[in-house]
Amino acid sequence: MDGSVVASETQDAKSSLPDRVTDVLESPTQLVSNGKDAPPDSDVLERPTKRARIRERRKGTTDLISQEEMAETEYFLADGLRYVRPYYYVFQVHAKGRWVGRTLFEVYCTEFTAHSPEYYRKKIESGDIRLAGRRVDCTTKIGENELITHRIHRHEPPVMDCQIRVVASTDELLVIDKPPSIPVHPSGRYRHNSLVFILAREQQLNNLHSVHRLDRLTSGVLLLARNAKVAARHAQAIKDFNVKKVYVARVDGDFPAGELEVDQPILVQAPRLGFNECNEDGKPCKTVFERHAYDPASDTSIVYCRPQSGRTHQIRIHLQYLGHPIANDPVYGRCGKQAAKAAALKAVSEAAKTPVDASETTAPAEQTPHDDDAADAADAGTQSRAPDEAPADEPVAPAEQLIPTQTVSQLSKFVNKNSAAEPDPDCPD
Repeated sequence: MDGSVVASETQDAKSSLPDRVTDVLESPTQLVSNGKDAPPDSDVLERPTKRARIRERRKGTTDLISQEEMAETEYFLADGLRYVRPYYYVFQVHAKGRWVGRTLFEVYCTEFTAHSPEYYRKKIESGDIRLAGRRVDCTTKIGENELITHRIHRHEPPVMDCQIRVVASTDELLVIDKPPSIPVHPSGRYRHNSLVFILAREQQLNNLHSVHRLDRLTSGVLLLARNAKVAARHAQAIKDFNVKKVYVARVDGDFPAGELEVDQPILVQAPRLGFNECNEDGKPCKTVFERHAYDPASDTSIVYCRPQSGRTHQIRIHLQYLGHPIANDPVYGRCGKQAAKAAALKAVSEAAKTPVDASETTAPAEQTPHDDDAADAADAGTQSRAPDEAPADEPVAPAEQLIPTQTVSQLSKFVNKNSAAEPDPDCPD
C-alpha cells in the first residue's frame, strides 16, 4: 500500500477530532500524566512483577487496583467522551517453555505480530524491551522462566462519558447499569478506560471482582462482587444456568412474530481476533428469540434474546443467521464489514456469469486504515444493547460463510427470505 495514502487518511481522521483533544494527545509536554518527564530506566526494574502482584492480592494485603496504578495518568472530558492522557506502561511476561533457547528478537517477531520486525529491533536496541531487567541485543537467547518486559507509551481509545448508575448495593454485591462503549475490565487497548478502573478512581471501589461480563458495546445490568469467594459462587450459578439472562436487541427488518429458536453451532474462526461464525463443526449452542415490537418507520424490530448457552458473539451471530442482524452492529450488521464484503462478493459472482471485457474491469480499492484515536473516538459513540463486543478490525469471511446454507427447519422460510446480503444505499461507503 502506498505510504502517502495511509498518511493522508491518518491526517484526515485526526482532523475530525476537536482541536483541544489533539493538542492534549500530541503535545510533548502532556504525553505523561501530571507533566512529568518519562520515567527513568530504573522504574522498569523496580516495578513488582505481575506474579508478585497476584500473590499479594490473593493474600488480601493489597487492592486489586492500587493507588500506584491509578496515579499513572488522569482523565479529561471533551464533547461527551472520556479520554485518558497517554502514559508509560510496562508489559511483563515470564518466558514460556517454547521460548527457551530462542533469541528475544525471534520470539517477538513470531509470537507478537502486532508490529513489524523493525519495530521490535528498535525497541530491543533502545532498551524498551528487556530480558531479566537488563538491556540486551537482538541475538540474546532467552533462559528458562526469565522475565521479559516491554515498555510502551500507551494511548487508550476514548469511551462515552456516561454516569455509572448504582442499581443496588449489598455487603456482597454491587449491581450497576453499565453504559455502552466501556469494557468491564482491562482488555486490549483499554485499561484506565475500563469500568473497574473508573469505579476505583471515582467511587473508591478498588476491590471489585467480575461475576460475569457484558461486552464493550453492550449496556445493561452488571453484577460485581466485593470479594473473590462471592464472585466465584455467583459465577458458578450463572455457568450452571441457575440465573436467567435476557437481552434486548434492536434488529433490522420485520422480525417474525412468536418464539423462534436457533441451535446453530458456532465455530471460532480467528481466536486472536475474536471472530466467530455459524458452522456445523462448531460448538453446540442455542438462543431463543421473541419479537416485542416492530417499527415500520425505521424498519427495525425490538427482540428479546434468551441465550441457552454462552458462546462468544452468540446472539449477534444467530441474529445474522436469521437475516435480522442488530441494527448498528459494526461487524455482523448489514452495514458492517462482513455484510459489505458479502455484497461485494455477491456482485462479483453475478458479474462472473456473463462475459466481461477485462479492459473495463478494475480491482477494488484497498481500504486504508484510519487513525486509531479518531476511529475509536467515533466508535465510542455507538450505543447498542447488543450482547457481545468484537474488536474493531475483524477479518472478513467468504460470502458463503456469512449465512450458512444449512437451516433450522422451522426457520427455513425466514432464512431463505433474508439470506442474501444486498447492498444498502443507507450504508456509508
